Amino acid sequence: MIVILCASLSASLSAFEYQKPCDAMPAGSEFLGLLVVLRHFVDAQRAGRCVDPLSIRAAEPCLRSEAIAAYFDDLARGGLIHRGETGGWSLVRSLDSTDLLHVYQHSGYRLPLNPDEQVAAAGIELPPELMSALTRLAHSLDATLGTRLDKVYPVRTSPAPSRQVSHTQESET
Repeated sequence: MIVILCASLSASLSAFEYQKPCDAMPAGSEFLGLLVVLRHFVDAQRAGRCVDPLSIRAAEPCLRSEAIAAYFDDLARGGLIHRGETGGWSLVRSLDSTDLLHVYQHSGYRLPLNPDEQVAAAGIELPPELMSALTRLAHSLDATLGTRLDKVYPVRTSPAPSRQVSHTQESET
């Protein structure tokens, strides 16, 4: 019984992954985490090697193992990565044949509204060109979604069109 208890305890401890709150990705930064993982695939493709989740976990302490697994799933669902015969993962698309919109459409994450602050808070590093694109996007979203509601829901000058009820609907009531 002691052996079984020790084995259970050992398995439980190895499955537990503690991460200090200051080391974790801030809530709402999930898309940035996906881009960090994608950067590892880009670097690996350029070096002619594969990627595995453990190497990303070791290189990116702010990303939890389950988040990395979810990012791998997102990228695979988007047709961007594939597991090779040796077990390693690699990009299956050339960088000039896809875009950020494709990556975003195959993820369920929110766009970062303050990418510079979120990257700094997470302690992650992304290429300056990518950060510039994300910052422009955030400014565009702010300018568009920052429109006051009285401007997008103007006062109607004519009465709202009345709905005509069909004879079948009248007989049902």
